[in-house]
Amino acid sequence: GGEILDPALAVFEYIWDGSAWQPIDGTVIEVGITQDSKPPEVAFVAGISLSGATLTAYVFFTEAISVVGALGTAVSITDCGPDIDCQTARDNGKKAFDAEVAFDVGFAGDHLRYGALQIRKTLPTHDRRYEVRIPANFVR
Repeated sequence: GGEILDPALAVFEYIWDGSAWQPIDGTVIEVGITQDSKPPEVAFVAGISLSGATLTAYVFFTEAISVVGALGTAVSITDCGPDIDCQTARDNGKKAFDAEVAFDVGFAGDHLRYGALQIRKTLPTHDRRYEVRIPANFVR
């Protein structure tokens, strides 16, 4: 028989079968695995910086993410206009859909891997307010 290892390559001695801990003694234990149908949620936004006209921001999700940019979706960035009010659309700039995105950009701590999405975009002007929108199901 084989051994069951955790991510740190330690041998499991017990396994949860859904109702109780069972010792692993070479017998086959069937464990039901259900599909995760709930998409990751935004936990917090941090690390917003502006270098020249390039905006960099990090969005952290409640779990690790493995896919960015579901078919037909993109992060949008909108210039909120001279009045810096995104709700007043009459002076807002066009939505830009060409931001660079990367995921799981190397943030780790206490053996946990965070679902981090990095967004980078060179802005037309840095003295405005910008609205960044991440569409539903953009990450999985």
